[in-house]
Amino acid sequence: MRHLTETIILENNAVAKNIFRMTLKCPEISRSAQPGQFVNIYFSDQIHIFPRPFSIAGATDEILNLIYRVVGVQTSQMAGWKIGQTVKILGPLGNQFTVDASVDNHVLIGGGVGVAPLIFLADKILQGGIEPQFFLGVKNRDEMPDGKFFRQLQDFHASSDDGSIGFHGTVVDNFLSHLPGIKKSVAIYACGPEKMNAALAQLAGERRYDCQISFERLMACGLGLCQGCTVKKNSTDAEAGYLLVCKDGPVFHSDRVMFND
Repeated sequence: MRHLTETIILENNAVAKNIFRMTLKCPEISRSAQPGQFVNIYFSDQIHIFPRPFSIAGATDEILNLIYRVVGVQTSQMAGWKIGQTVKILGPLGNQFTVDASVDNHVLIGGGVGVAPLIFLADKILQGGIEPQFFLGVKNRDEMPDGKFFRQLQDFHASSDDGSIGFHGTVVDNFLSHLPGIKKSVAIYACGPEKMNAALAQLAGERRYDCQISFERLMACGLGLCQGCTVKKNSTDAEAGYLLVCKDGPVFHSDRVMFND
């Protein structure tokens, strides 16, 4: 059940270049939040009517974690918010990742700040007694989040476009380099740029992997009212047309939707 509530900022610190982690005291939302879901943050500036969506990067009974990149006016404003400040948010919104415990290999693949919902998912999978494999790709070393986020993972693989940290190349290429050692059934959970998503969807189709992808889209209302975050259904879907990322997603099975690569 979603809630519109005032939250209190407990932490708001940079964890990489232009990337921040915000911790909020928000029991109404955090107690029901699941990996893959998001919240809407509202701004007092009346020029910007609509809120901004942010993936949930972790939740406990009292605490909600977000990870965001500073890219414009509103996120620049967020970066300046102080501990103790109150913020109005709505959530949890959207659907969630589904984990099939019978699968042998659970592979989490993130690009940039697409890491946010996957950190939350990794925590949930670990709580179930399963050790996931986590692949994260960034442009360069400066954009790699603090290692404390991945300390609990025994099977973590970093990559960078310029080779300054980890594997030199894309996160998909890094995953492909490990495929010979990955046996039996595979489930992929991903969030990142469209090109990455498209490559993973193609790979999953070729190898018959179950693949769930959390889409990153501009979502004005977050409730399916404005119809602004459409994604086209796969042509093989029984019902042609479009889906809404905020209402029908943001998590979709890769064979259900079409990608712009």
